[in-house]
Amino acid sequence: MNSKTISIKSMLILGVVSALILYRLIICFSYTPEICVGETNNIWNALNVANGKALYTNPESIPFEIFQYTPLSQVPIFIAAALLDTELDTYSYNVMRIGRILSLCYNLLTALLVYLILVRVLKVSRTISWGGALLCFTLFTHLAFAVRPDALALTISLLGVYVFCLSGIRQSNKMYMLTGFIFAISFFAKQDAFMIISALGMMLLIKKDWIPLISISFSFALAIALFLLVCYNLFGEVFFKSIFGGMDVGYDLSQGLYVFYRFLNIYGIIVIAGFASITYAIIKLKHQENTILLLLLIVFSLLIAVFSSIKKGSWINYYTPFIIYLIVTVGYVIDDLNKKFSLSYFNVLFASMIAITVAFFTYKQIYHYTAPFLKYKQSKSCLLYTSDAADDV
Repeated sequence: MNSKTISIKSMLILGVVSALILYRLIICFSYTPEICVGETNNIWNALNVANGKALYTNPESIPFEIFQYTPLSQVPIFIAAALLDTELDTYSYNVMRIGRILSLCYNLLTALLVYLILVRVLKVSRTISWGGALLCFTLFTHLAFAVRPDALALTISLLGVYVFCLSGIRQSNKMYMLTGFIFAISFFAKQDAFMIISALGMMLLIKKDWIPLISISFSFALAIALFLLVCYNLFGEVFFKSIFGGMDVGYDLSQGLYVFYRFLNIYGIIVIAGFASITYAIIKLKHQENTILLLLLIVFSLLIAVFSSIKKGSWINYYTPFIIYLIVTVGYVIDDLNKKFSLSYFNVLFASMIAITVAFFTYKQIYHYTAPFLKYKQSKSCLLYTSDAADDV
């Protein structure tokens, strides 16, 4: 009976995940020239590099082009663009498609890391862990699987958090050094990806674990210095002008408030559940290190998101790490309640909650994003795309 139940659960999870992946693949393969803001800029730079041009050029000189991100997320796209046949009419489309599929793969890895953190670090049941991972994957908007650095940056950053947690469990100084190295790599996927390391540092300060703190700080600083030196040798001073000057786009508090409003409008129910869960954990599980770590991750990821969202041109993707840590906290608390009260109807209730939430967010995404994207069709040159609705304008 138990094996049959597990088999049914596994089939349901596999079916839902397959449907979500298929839905995202449809958008990835669509001919829309831009899933979200900034995608065309990333594709343009990849094509330039494949054609022998420099990735970073002086933004103050004609043609005033700027690539404001660190280069790591672009490397696989560069390779794909260089290997593809440039004579094909579908060349630019193929580069775009590969970039989107890579981002989708990073999303899957992020969901897997959420599962591993819940199961191996927080000792949450597999059912709840799969539910949390599935929910995280569902909540990724189109921004996450576009040709942008966000997906890879989030995956590497979450990997750093996972390795940090394993370091504490195994009391391994080498793994602490690896944590610093991973966060250094995350900086070269996107400049703000490493910032959550501050929460981990605060955790070590609270515990007065000086040797791990020194190990992480040393390996992070050394790796950053070495990678910056390599990039300077490869790209010159224009590299620093692009990645640091490109971030200086000005700040707008009213825009930050609007972004926060839109974020709450979409994810409000998750935020409420997350804060209720961390409140319960503080009151009932306050002596556990896991509670302190989750609280620090939530607070620091929220502060980072709020600060980042007041930059002009920012959007709700900066709140994605915050949502992930909230979901992890919800899973942690629900598992604790289930173990304490042995709720016989819990599995049915939990599965229903996940199914309803996944269905709701999937519907919202399909309604808002899929229909407009599928209106586009390939033009003869494939360098330009036209909408079926263009004639109605």
